[in-house]
Amino acid sequence: MSILPSPDQQNEQLFSNSIISFIKKFQVIKLLRKCGFRKEKG
Repeated sequence: MSILPSPDQQNEQLFSNSIISFIKKFQVIKLLRKCGFRKEKG
C-alpha cells in the first residue's frame, strides 16, 4: 500500500530542494568558512 504525499509534504520538499540549490549555486558554505564559521561536533 503506497501513501501519497500530502501537498504540505510536497511543498516542504520543493522548498528544501530550492534551499539546497541556492546554497550550491552561490557557494554559501565556502563563504561561511572564509568568514570563520565552523560546524560544532555532532
